Amino acid sequence: MQVIDSDGHLHEPFDLFERYIDKEFYSLRPRVVEETDENLRSIIDQLGSKGFMYASDYPHSDMEWNRVQAIKGSEVLTGAEKADLLGGNARRFYNLQI
Repeated sequence: MQVIDSDGHLHEPFDLFERYIDKEFYSLRPRVVEETDENLRSIIDQLGSKGFMYASDYPHSDMEWNRVQAIKGSEVLTGAEKADLLGGNARRFYNLQI
């Protein structure tokens, strides 16, 4: 069964990695993590700051308008981690020359 959400995104089966991917690659599976100030440090400690990109969910009405400012003002992140999350990783991933 294929699931297509209201935005037209095709979703893989929830158990895709458990059923079809060798166990040695299980730790590489994509993960959706809802980050909060309380767990962002833990997420970076586990995955590193280069392993994911920040998404605001813009322009949806349920986005958090102050997340960029909150990340910039975070006292638990280093300057390099903030730079990675707020554009560096996206620039590297998409090979943007900006």
